[in-house]
Amino acid sequence: MSSSVLSSATLLMLIGLAVGLAYWFRRVDAARIEEFQALAARRGWALNVKEQRLGRPAVMRLSPRAGGTWRLETRLHGGNVGSGELQYTEFNITAPFWLEGTMVIGPQIPDDAAALSNFIAEKMDGPMGERLLGRIIGEHSAADAAGLSLHDGPDTLTVLANTRPGMRFDLVAVSRCMASWNQQSNDTKDHPIVIINRDGLNVRLRQAIGRADKMEQFIDMSLELARIM
Repeated sequence: MSSSVLSSATLLMLIGLAVGLAYWFRRVDAARIEEFQALAARRGWALNVKEQRLGRPAVMRLSPRAGGTWRLETRLHGGNVGSGELQYTEFNITAPFWLEGTMVIGPQIPDDAAALSNFIAEKMDGPMGERLLGRIIGEHSAADAAGLSLHDGPDTLTVLANTRPGMRFDLVAVSRCMASWNQQSNDTKDHPIVIINRDGLNVRLRQAIGRADKMEQFIDMSLELARIM
């Protein structure tokens, strides 16, 4: 058999494999969408899905069908890092809110990293710091997060704020609520970042959620955080 025939056969085999994989991925995506549709119907939520096109990431949104103050958005597929199209899952609710400042609550950091974290927080003013914060807590929250510094809180949390939180927030209850989610994964990207400021409460993951059952757990945790803060 000539080399040209072998090359053609190989090419045909690769094309067939690519078509088969594309069909399989479409089936998987369709099955996932059906699971989210069933979740939305059961909980009385509105579901909107924008498919990935021309390099733009696919975006899924959930919100109460009867109207409400919260919205969930997740990017199912991220674009290039340089384009800023990073994966995330983000829950927003207009109340509770904090007019006095901005507070960011995240997972525990090692003791030997605390000084470095405080130093970095002091350098967050200006365009560079805002871009760094935007990668972690979202671009719309980073603009209001100037002057963040470390504050006391439960050992399981890192608490940053630009105004002393005082006694308003029950951070122990917040820690218990977040722990129920954090125990599911050792991946820090799967640990929520909680931001509260004058615009309301934001709960953010630095990755997409692609499973309906996990999405329901994340929304329920976020609603519980809104209740206790």
